[in-house]
Amino acid sequence: MGKAVSGRLLRSGHVPDLREFVAAELARANLERGDEQQVNAQIIGDINLGFEQKRKETERLKSTVIDHLWNEGGPAHVVRCLDAVVRGAEAVELDRSRDTLLADFARLRPELTADFVHAAVENRPGPLDGHLQWLLQRWADSDETALLHWLHGFANHRREVRRAIAGAFVSAGWASRAGRFASVWQEGADDPDVEIADQFLLATHARLTDDPAATVDLILTRGIAPTTAATLLDYASGYGSSDWGRSLDDTAARAVLRLIRHCGWTAHSIEEVTAGIAFTHPRLVLDALTAAVAEDQTLPTGTSTLVAAFDRHADVLADWLADDVDLDLRSCRRVLRTVVESAFTPNQADHLAARLGALDAENLERFVLVLDEIRPWPLHHPALARDVIEAGRALSKAEQVDSLREMVAASMTLSAWGSISGHSAELERGKKAATSAIDTETDAELRTDQCHALEWYEQRLQQIANHFNDMLSQ
Repeated sequence: MGKAVSGRLLRSGHVPDLREFVAAELARANLERGDEQQVNAQIIGDINLGFEQKRKETERLKSTVIDHLWNEGGPAHVVRCLDAVVRGAEAVELDRSRDTLLADFARLRPELTADFVHAAVENRPGPLDGHLQWLLQRWADSDETALLHWLHGFANHRREVRRAIAGAFVSAGWASRAGRFASVWQEGADDPDVEIADQFLLATHARLTDDPAATVDLILTRGIAPTTAATLLDYASGYGSSDWGRSLDDTAARAVLRLIRHCGWTAHSIEEVTAGIAFTHPRLVLDALTAAVAEDQTLPTGTSTLVAAFDRHADVLADWLADDVDLDLRSCRRVLRTVVESAFTPNQADHLAARLGALDAENLERFVLVLDEIRPWPLHHPALARDVIEAGRALSKAEQVDSLREMVAASMTLSAWGSISGHSAELERGKKAATSAIDTETDAELRTDQCHALEWYEQRLQQIANHFNDMLSQ
Protein backbone atom coordinates (compact mmCIF):
# COMPACT_ATOMS: atom_id res chain seq x y z
CA MET A 1 0.00 0.00 0.00
CA GLY A 2 2.90 2.35 0.78
CA LYS A 3 4.44 1.69 -2.65
CA ALA A 4 1.04 2.31 -4.16
CA VAL A 5 0.88 5.66 -2.37
CA SER A 6 4.30 6.65 -3.71
CA GLY A 7 3.39 5.34 -7.15
CA ARG A 8 0.18 7.32 -7.32
CA LEU A 9 2.04 10.51 -6.45
CA LEU A 10 4.53 9.95 -9.26
CA ARG A 11 2.14 8.61 -11.91
CA SER A 12 -0.17 11.60 -11.46
CA GLY A 13 2.59 13.86 -12.80
CA HIS A 14 2.69 15.63 -9.45
CA VAL A 15 6.14 16.10 -7.94
CA PRO A 16 5.73 15.45 -4.22
CA ASP A 17 7.06 17.92 -1.71
CA LEU A 18 9.13 16.74 1.24
CA ARG A 19 6.12 16.28 3.51
CA GLU A 20 4.30 14.11 0.98
CA PHE A 21 7.43 12.06 0.29
CA VAL A 22 8.04 11.41 4.00
CA ALA A 23 4.37 10.48 4.52
CA ALA A 24 4.47 8.02 1.63
CA GLU A 25 7.66 6.40 2.88
CA LEU A 26 6.27 6.16 6.40
CA ALA A 27 3.14 4.52 5.03
CA ARG A 28 5.27 2.01 3.10
CA ALA A 29 7.32 1.20 6.22
CA ASN A 30 4.21 0.75 8.35
CA LEU A 31 2.66 -1.56 5.77
CA GLU A 32 5.79 -3.69 5.67
CA ARG A 33 5.45 -4.09 9.45
CA GLY A 34 1.87 -5.22 8.89
CA ASP A 35 0.27 -2.20 10.61
CA GLU A 36 -2.51 -1.58 8.09
CA GLN A 37 -4.69 0.27 10.62
CA GLN A 38 -1.92 2.78 11.23
CA VAL A 39 -1.45 3.20 7.49
CA ASN A 40 -5.15 3.95 7.00
CA ALA A 41 -5.14 6.36 9.92
CA GLN A 42 -2.15 8.16 8.46
CA ILE A 43 -3.74 8.41 5.02
CA ILE A 44 -6.94 9.85 6.54
CA GLY A 45 -4.84 12.25 8.58
CA ASP A 46 -3.02 13.37 5.45
CA ILE A 47 -6.32 13.92 3.66
CA ASN A 48 -7.67 15.99 6.55
CA LEU A 49 -4.43 17.95 6.67
CA GLY A 50 -4.77 18.64 2.96
CA PHE A 51 -8.32 19.92 3.42
CA GLU A 52 -7.20 22.18 6.26
CA GLN A 53 -4.34 23.56 4.20
CA LYS A 54 -6.75 24.15 1.32
CA ARG A 55 -9.14 25.99 3.65
CA LYS A 56 -6.38 28.22 4.96
CA GLU A 57 -5.19 28.95 1.44
CA THR A 58 -8.76 29.84 0.39
CA GLU A 59 -9.09 32.16 3.37
CA ARG A 60 -5.78 33.82 2.45
CA LEU A 61 -6.91 34.33 -1.13
CA LYS A 62 -10.23 35.79 -0.02
CA SER A 63 -8.43 38.24 2.25
CA THR A 64 -6.17 39.22 -0.65
CA VAL A 65 -9.19 39.76 -2.90
CA ILE A 66 -10.92 41.89 -0.28
CA ASP A 67 -7.86 44.07 0.22
CA HIS A 68 -7.28 44.46 -3.51
CA LEU A 69 -10.86 45.30 -4.41
CA TRP A 70 -11.33 47.53 -1.38
CA ASN A 71 -8.24 49.54 -2.21
CA GLU A 72 -9.46 49.97 -5.77
CA GLY A 73 -12.88 51.38 -4.92
CA GLY A 74 -14.26 50.55 -1.48
CA PRO A 75 -17.32 48.41 -0.63
CA ALA A 76 -19.32 49.37 -3.70
CA HIS A 77 -16.49 48.18 -5.93
CA VAL A 78 -16.29 44.87 -4.02
CA VAL A 79 -20.01 44.29 -4.47
CA ARG A 80 -20.00 45.26 -8.15
CA CYS A 81 -17.14 42.87 -8.91
CA LEU A 82 -18.75 39.99 -7.06
CA ASP A 83 -22.05 40.75 -8.78
CA ALA A 84 -20.40 40.56 -12.18
CA VAL A 85 -18.70 37.25 -11.34
CA VAL A 86 -21.89 35.62 -10.07
CA ARG A 87 -23.96 36.87 -13.00
CA GLY A 88 -21.35 35.56 -15.40
CA ALA A 89 -21.33 32.17 -13.72
CA GLU A 90 -25.11 31.98 -13.96
CA ALA A 91 -25.05 32.97 -17.62
CA VAL A 92 -22.86 29.99 -18.56
CA GLU A 93 -24.55 27.71 -16.00
CA LEU A 94 -21.43 27.18 -13.94
CA ASP A 95 -21.59 25.94 -10.38
CA ARG A 96 -21.19 29.36 -8.85
CA SER A 97 -19.78 30.25 -5.44
CA ARG A 98 -21.86 29.56 -2.39
CA ASP A 99 -24.54 32.08 -1.42
CA THR A 100 -22.46 32.88 1.66
CA LEU A 101 -19.50 34.33 -0.25
CA LEU A 102 -20.19 37.93 0.71
CA ALA A 103 -20.83 36.79 4.30
CA ASP A 104 -17.45 35.03 4.20
CA PHE A 105 -15.86 38.34 3.34
CA ALA A 106 -17.65 39.92 6.30
CA ARG A 107 -16.40 37.15 8.58
CA LEU A 108 -12.83 37.87 7.51
CA ARG A 109 -13.37 41.62 7.85
CA PRO A 110 -16.13 42.07 10.47
CA GLU A 111 -15.43 45.79 10.69
CA LEU A 112 -16.49 46.11 7.02
CA THR A 113 -19.80 44.26 7.37
CA ALA A 114 -22.03 47.34 7.51
CA ASP A 115 -20.30 48.77 4.44
CA PHE A 116 -20.88 45.50 2.55
CA VAL A 117 -24.58 45.54 3.50
CA HIS A 118 -25.11 49.13 2.36
CA ALA A 119 -23.30 48.49 -0.91
CA ALA A 120 -25.25 45.26 -1.60
CA VAL A 121 -28.57 46.98 -0.86
CA GLU A 122 -27.73 49.85 -3.21
CA ASN A 123 -26.60 47.43 -5.93
CA ARG A 124 -29.01 46.55 -8.72
CA PRO A 125 -31.28 43.51 -8.11
CA GLY A 126 -29.57 40.26 -9.02
CA PRO A 127 -28.06 37.00 -7.79
CA LEU A 128 -25.99 38.74 -5.13
CA ASP A 129 -29.21 39.42 -3.23
CA GLY A 130 -29.10 35.76 -2.28
CA HIS A 131 -25.96 36.46 -0.26
CA LEU A 132 -27.55 39.27 1.71
CA GLN A 133 -29.44 37.01 4.12
CA TRP A 134 -26.22 35.53 5.46
CA LEU A 135 -24.48 38.88 5.43
CA LEU A 136 -27.17 40.28 7.72
CA GLN A 137 -26.57 37.47 10.18
CA ARG A 138 -22.86 38.29 10.18
CA TRP A 139 -23.73 41.88 10.89
CA ALA A 140 -25.88 40.83 13.84
CA ASP A 141 -22.93 38.85 15.20
CA SER A 142 -20.54 41.79 14.95
CA ASP A 143 -22.80 44.80 15.70
CA GLU A 144 -26.43 43.99 16.53
CA THR A 145 -27.20 47.56 17.58
CA ALA A 146 -26.20 48.91 14.16
CA LEU A 147 -28.20 46.18 12.41
CA LEU A 148 -31.33 47.03 14.42
CA HIS A 149 -30.96 50.70 13.58
CA TRP A 150 -30.70 49.82 9.87
CA LEU A 151 -33.73 47.51 10.08
CA HIS A 152 -35.80 50.51 11.17
CA GLY A 153 -36.21 51.32 7.48
CA PHE A 154 -37.51 47.85 6.54
CA ALA A 155 -40.59 48.98 4.60
CA ASN A 156 -38.53 51.34 2.40
CA HIS A 157 -36.23 48.66 0.99
CA ARG A 158 -36.72 47.08 -2.40
CA ARG A 159 -38.47 43.70 -2.56
CA GLU A 160 -35.29 41.61 -2.85
CA VAL A 161 -33.82 43.19 0.26
CA ARG A 162 -37.01 42.69 2.26
CA ARG A 163 -37.01 39.05 1.18
CA ALA A 164 -33.39 38.68 2.35
CA ILE A 165 -34.35 40.18 5.72
CA ALA A 166 -37.18 37.65 5.95
CA GLY A 167 -34.70 34.87 5.18
CA ALA A 168 -32.43 36.08 7.96
CA PHE A 169 -35.36 36.00 10.37
CA VAL A 170 -36.00 32.37 9.35
CA SER A 171 -32.44 31.13 9.64
CA ALA A 172 -31.39 33.18 12.69
CA GLY A 173 -34.55 32.72 14.74
CA TRP A 174 -35.11 36.45 15.19
CA ALA A 175 -38.91 36.04 15.28
CA SER A 176 -38.52 34.88 18.88
CA ARG A 177 -36.62 38.03 19.88
CA ALA A 178 -38.25 40.98 21.62
CA GLY A 179 -37.79 44.71 21.06
CA ARG A 180 -36.90 45.98 17.62
CA PHE A 181 -36.73 42.45 16.20
CA ALA A 182 -40.37 41.96 17.18
CA SER A 183 -41.34 45.26 15.54
CA VAL A 184 -39.61 44.31 12.28
CA TRP A 185 -41.27 40.90 12.36
CA GLN A 186 -44.65 42.61 12.67
CA GLU A 187 -43.84 44.85 9.69
CA GLY A 188 -42.68 41.87 7.69
CA ALA A 189 -45.74 39.76 8.49
CA ASP A 190 -47.86 42.72 7.29
CA ASP A 191 -45.85 43.14 4.06
CA PRO A 192 -48.12 43.64 1.03
CA ASP A 193 -46.02 41.06 -0.83
CA VAL A 194 -47.65 37.78 0.17
CA GLU A 195 -44.50 35.76 -0.43
CA ILE A 196 -42.45 37.95 1.90
CA ALA A 197 -45.16 37.98 4.56
CA ASP A 198 -45.28 34.20 4.36
CA GLN A 199 -41.53 33.98 4.97
CA PHE A 200 -41.93 36.01 8.14
CA LEU A 201 -44.61 33.56 9.25
CA LEU A 202 -42.16 30.74 8.52
CA ALA A 203 -39.73 32.47 10.87
CA THR A 204 -41.99 31.58 13.82
CA HIS A 205 -40.70 27.98 13.87
CA ALA A 206 -39.02 28.43 17.26
CA ARG A 207 -42.20 29.98 18.65
CA LEU A 208 -44.17 27.03 17.32
CA THR A 209 -41.87 24.72 19.26
CA ASP A 210 -42.19 26.75 22.47
CA ASP A 211 -45.87 27.70 22.31
CA PRO A 212 -47.73 25.70 19.65
CA ALA A 213 -51.27 26.80 20.54
CA ALA A 214 -50.66 30.56 20.40
CA THR A 215 -48.41 30.31 17.34
CA VAL A 216 -50.87 28.21 15.34
CA ASP A 217 -53.66 30.68 16.12
CA LEU A 218 -51.42 33.52 14.95
CA ILE A 219 -50.21 32.05 11.67
CA LEU A 220 -53.57 30.58 10.65
CA THR A 221 -55.27 33.90 11.34
CA ARG A 222 -52.68 35.59 9.15
CA GLY A 223 -53.29 33.06 6.36
CA ILE A 224 -50.02 31.15 6.12
CA ALA A 225 -49.77 29.21 2.86
CA PRO A 226 -50.15 25.41 3.19
CA THR A 227 -46.71 24.73 1.71
CA THR A 228 -45.12 27.22 4.11
CA ALA A 229 -46.98 25.64 7.02
CA ALA A 230 -45.55 22.24 6.05
CA THR A 231 -42.02 23.68 6.03
CA LEU A 232 -42.69 25.38 9.35
CA LEU A 233 -43.65 22.02 10.88
CA ASP A 234 -40.45 20.55 9.45
CA TYR A 235 -38.36 23.18 11.21
CA ALA A 236 -40.27 23.08 14.50
CA SER A 237 -40.20 19.29 14.76
CA GLY A 238 -36.58 18.84 13.78
CA TYR A 239 -37.53 17.64 10.30
CA GLY A 240 -40.29 15.24 11.18
CA SER A 241 -39.24 13.85 14.54
CA SER A 242 -42.03 11.79 16.07
CA ASP A 243 -40.45 12.61 19.45
CA TRP A 244 -41.66 16.20 19.14
CA GLY A 245 -45.19 14.99 18.51
CA ARG A 246 -45.03 12.72 21.54
CA SER A 247 -43.92 15.61 23.74
CA LEU A 248 -46.98 17.79 23.06
CA ASP A 249 -49.65 18.20 25.71
CA ASP A 250 -53.35 18.04 24.83
CA THR A 251 -53.72 21.72 23.94
CA ALA A 252 -50.53 21.81 21.87
CA ALA A 253 -51.41 18.56 20.09
CA ARG A 254 -54.83 19.92 19.10
CA ALA A 255 -53.18 23.05 17.71
CA VAL A 256 -50.56 21.14 15.71
CA LEU A 257 -53.23 18.84 14.26
CA ARG A 258 -55.14 21.95 13.15
CA LEU A 259 -52.02 23.13 11.36
CA ILE A 260 -51.51 19.71 9.78
CA ARG A 261 -55.08 19.74 8.48
CA HIS A 262 -54.27 23.13 6.93
CA CYS A 263 -51.12 21.98 5.13
CA GLY A 264 -52.00 18.35 4.37
CA TRP A 265 -50.99 14.97 5.76
CA THR A 266 -48.94 13.28 3.08
CA ALA A 267 -45.38 14.57 3.59
CA HIS A 268 -43.29 11.95 5.40
CA SER A 269 -42.18 14.38 8.09
CA ILE A 270 -45.78 15.36 8.83
CA GLU A 271 -46.78 11.71 8.99
CA GLU A 272 -44.08 11.19 11.62
CA VAL A 273 -45.27 14.16 13.67
CA THR A 274 -48.81 12.78 13.45
CA ALA A 275 -47.56 9.38 14.59
CA GLY A 276 -45.79 10.98 17.52
CA ILE A 277 -49.00 12.69 18.60
CA ALA A 278 -50.84 9.37 18.22
CA PHE A 279 -48.53 7.74 20.77
CA THR A 280 -49.64 10.29 23.38
CA HIS A 281 -53.08 11.40 22.17
CA PRO A 282 -54.44 8.63 19.93
CA ARG A 283 -58.07 9.74 20.08
CA LEU A 284 -57.16 13.26 18.96
CA VAL A 285 -55.48 11.82 15.87
CA LEU A 286 -58.47 9.59 15.05
CA ASP A 287 -60.81 12.57 15.34
CA ALA A 288 -58.54 14.76 13.22
CA LEU A 289 -58.25 12.09 10.51
CA THR A 290 -62.04 11.68 10.52
CA ALA A 291 -62.47 15.43 10.03
CA ALA A 292 -59.92 15.31 7.21
CA VAL A 293 -61.99 12.65 5.43
CA ALA A 294 -65.04 14.90 5.69
CA GLU A 295 -62.98 17.63 4.01
CA ASP A 296 -61.87 15.20 1.26
CA GLN A 297 -58.22 15.50 2.23
CA THR A 298 -55.66 12.88 1.27
CA LEU A 299 -54.75 10.90 4.39
CA PRO A 300 -51.28 9.65 5.36
CA THR A 301 -50.17 6.41 3.75
CA GLY A 302 -49.77 4.72 7.12
CA THR A 303 -46.14 4.89 8.22
CA SER A 304 -44.72 2.15 10.41
CA THR A 305 -44.58 4.63 13.29
CA LEU A 306 -48.26 5.51 12.97
CA VAL A 307 -49.22 1.82 12.72
CA ALA A 308 -47.13 1.08 15.81
CA ALA A 309 -48.87 3.87 17.73
CA PHE A 310 -52.29 2.31 17.13
CA ASP A 311 -51.03 -1.13 17.99
CA ARG A 312 -49.92 0.27 21.34
CA HIS A 313 -53.31 2.01 21.71
CA ALA A 314 -55.41 -0.82 20.31
CA ASP A 315 -57.92 -0.23 23.10
CA VAL A 316 -58.54 3.35 21.92
CA LEU A 317 -58.90 2.18 18.31
CA ALA A 318 -61.40 -0.51 19.32
CA ASP A 319 -63.40 1.96 21.43
CA TRP A 320 -63.51 4.41 18.54
CA LEU A 321 -64.84 1.75 16.16
CA ALA A 322 -67.36 0.34 18.62
CA ASP A 323 -68.61 3.51 20.29
CA ASP A 324 -68.84 6.10 17.53
CA VAL A 325 -71.82 4.55 15.79
CA ASP A 326 -72.80 7.90 14.31
CA LEU A 327 -69.67 8.08 12.12
CA ASP A 328 -70.31 7.24 8.49
CA LEU A 329 -68.81 4.01 7.16
CA ARG A 330 -66.68 5.77 4.56
CA SER A 331 -64.89 7.84 7.19
CA CYS A 332 -64.33 4.89 9.50
CA ARG A 333 -62.98 2.68 6.74
CA ARG A 334 -60.58 5.28 5.36
CA VAL A 335 -59.23 6.16 8.79
CA LEU A 336 -58.93 2.48 9.70
CA ARG A 337 -56.90 1.80 6.55
CA THR A 338 -54.57 4.65 7.46
CA VAL A 339 -53.83 3.58 11.03
CA VAL A 340 -53.81 -0.20 10.51
CA GLU A 341 -52.61 -0.43 6.90
CA SER A 342 -52.55 -4.10 5.85
CA ALA A 343 -53.58 -6.28 8.80
CA PHE A 344 -54.73 -6.08 12.39
CA THR A 345 -52.12 -6.98 14.98
CA PRO A 346 -52.93 -9.70 17.55
CA ASN A 347 -53.28 -6.97 20.17
CA GLN A 348 -55.79 -5.09 18.03
CA ALA A 349 -57.75 -8.27 17.29
CA ASP A 350 -58.02 -9.03 21.01
CA HIS A 351 -59.34 -5.56 21.80
CA LEU A 352 -61.80 -5.67 18.91
CA ALA A 353 -63.14 -9.01 20.18
CA ALA A 354 -63.52 -7.57 23.67
CA ARG A 355 -65.88 -4.86 22.35
CA LEU A 356 -68.33 -7.26 20.65
CA GLY A 357 -70.41 -7.86 23.77
CA ALA A 358 -71.36 -4.17 23.97
CA LEU A 359 -72.85 -4.06 20.44
CA ASP A 360 -76.46 -4.59 19.48
CA ALA A 361 -77.37 -6.47 16.29
CA GLU A 362 -77.42 -3.37 14.06
CA ASN A 363 -74.11 -2.01 15.28
CA LEU A 364 -72.52 -5.45 15.08
CA GLU A 365 -73.25 -5.50 11.35
CA ARG A 366 -71.87 -1.99 11.01
CA PHE A 367 -68.77 -3.07 12.96
CA VAL A 368 -68.15 -5.94 10.53
CA LEU A 369 -68.65 -3.65 7.52
CA VAL A 370 -65.90 -1.38 8.87
CA LEU A 371 -63.55 -4.32 9.49
CA ASP A 372 -64.07 -5.34 5.86
CA GLU A 373 -61.62 -2.57 4.90
CA ILE A 374 -58.76 -4.71 6.27
CA ARG A 375 -59.20 -7.84 4.16
CA PRO A 376 -58.73 -10.74 4.70
CA TRP A 377 -59.04 -10.14 8.46
CA PRO A 378 -61.13 -13.32 9.18
CA LEU A 379 -58.26 -15.47 7.88
CA HIS A 380 -55.55 -13.60 9.77
CA HIS A 381 -57.61 -13.66 12.97
CA PRO A 382 -60.02 -16.62 12.85
CA ALA A 383 -60.72 -16.35 16.58
CA LEU A 384 -62.06 -12.82 16.04
CA ALA A 385 -64.21 -14.07 13.15
CA ARG A 386 -65.55 -16.84 15.36
CA ASP A 387 -66.33 -14.34 18.14
CA VAL A 388 -68.21 -12.15 15.64
CA ILE A 389 -70.36 -15.08 14.46
CA GLU A 390 -71.07 -16.20 18.02
CA ALA A 391 -72.01 -12.65 19.03
CA GLY A 392 -74.42 -12.56 16.08
CA ARG A 393 -75.99 -15.87 17.08
CA ALA A 394 -76.62 -14.53 20.58
CA LEU A 395 -78.30 -11.37 19.28
CA SER A 396 -80.06 -12.12 16.02
CA LYS A 397 -82.52 -14.29 14.24
CA ALA A 398 -81.30 -17.05 11.95
CA GLU A 399 -81.58 -14.98 8.75
CA GLN A 400 -79.61 -12.12 10.32
CA VAL A 401 -76.91 -14.55 11.41
CA ASP A 402 -76.72 -15.87 7.85
CA SER A 403 -76.29 -12.30 6.57
CA LEU A 404 -73.54 -11.65 9.12
CA ARG A 405 -71.79 -14.87 8.17
CA GLU A 406 -71.90 -13.88 4.49
CA MET A 407 -70.27 -10.56 5.36
CA VAL A 408 -67.50 -12.32 7.26
CA ALA A 409 -67.01 -14.80 4.41
CA ALA A 410 -66.78 -11.98 1.86
CA SER A 411 -64.00 -10.39 3.94
CA MET A 412 -61.93 -13.58 3.56
CA THR A 413 -61.11 -12.72 -0.06
CA LEU A 414 -59.30 -9.73 -1.51
CA SER A 415 -60.78 -6.82 -3.43
CA ALA A 416 -57.47 -5.96 -5.14
CA TRP A 417 -54.11 -7.60 -5.78
CA GLY A 418 -51.16 -7.43 -8.12
CA SER A 419 -49.00 -9.92 -9.98
CA ILE A 420 -45.51 -10.17 -11.42
CA SER A 421 -44.33 -12.88 -13.80
CA GLY A 422 -47.30 -15.12 -13.08
CA HIS A 423 -47.15 -14.76 -9.30
CA SER A 424 -49.10 -12.70 -6.79
CA ALA A 425 -47.63 -12.11 -3.34
CA GLU A 426 -50.97 -10.89 -1.99
CA LEU A 427 -52.86 -13.95 -3.20
CA GLU A 428 -50.14 -16.28 -1.94
CA ARG A 429 -50.36 -14.71 1.52
CA GLY A 430 -54.13 -15.06 1.46
CA LYS A 431 -53.88 -18.72 0.46
CA LYS A 432 -51.42 -19.38 3.25
CA ALA A 433 -53.68 -17.65 5.80
CA ALA A 434 -56.70 -19.67 4.63
CA THR A 435 -54.79 -22.94 4.90
CA SER A 436 -53.63 -22.08 8.40
CA ALA A 437 -57.13 -21.04 9.52
CA ILE A 438 -58.69 -24.28 8.23
CA ASP A 439 -56.18 -26.37 10.16
CA THR A 440 -57.27 -24.92 13.51
CA GLU A 441 -60.93 -23.98 13.01
CA THR A 442 -63.49 -25.51 15.41
CA ASP A 443 -66.66 -23.89 14.02
CA ALA A 444 -67.99 -26.07 11.20
CA GLU A 445 -69.76 -23.28 9.30
CA LEU A 446 -66.79 -20.96 9.54
CA ARG A 447 -64.49 -23.75 8.39
CA THR A 448 -66.69 -24.25 5.32
CA ASP A 449 -66.34 -20.57 4.48
CA GLN A 450 -62.56 -20.80 4.93
CA CYS A 451 -62.44 -23.75 2.53
CA HIS A 452 -64.38 -21.74 -0.05
CA ALA A 453 -61.92 -18.88 0.44
CA LEU A 454 -59.00 -21.25 -0.13
CA GLU A 455 -60.57 -22.41 -3.39
CA TRP A 456 -61.03 -18.77 -4.41
CA TYR A 457 -57.32 -18.04 -3.87
CA GLU A 458 -56.22 -21.16 -5.72
CA GLN A 459 -58.42 -20.28 -8.69
CA ARG A 460 -57.10 -16.71 -8.90
CA LEU A 461 -53.52 -17.91 -8.65
CA GLN A 462 -54.09 -20.43 -11.39
CA GLN A 463 -55.70 -17.81 -13.62
CA ILE A 464 -52.67 -15.54 -13.20
CA ALA A 465 -50.24 -18.37 -13.95
CA ASN A 466 -52.23 -19.43 -17.04
CA HIS A 467 -52.39 -15.86 -18.33
CA PHE A 468 -48.65 -15.42 -17.91
CA ASN A 469 -47.89 -18.72 -19.67
CA ASP A 470 -50.19 -17.75 -22.51
CA MET A 471 -48.26 -14.49 -22.93
CA LEU A 472 -44.98 -16.40 -23.07
CA SER A 473 -46.25 -18.77 -25.72
CA GLN A 474 -47.39 -16.01 -28.07
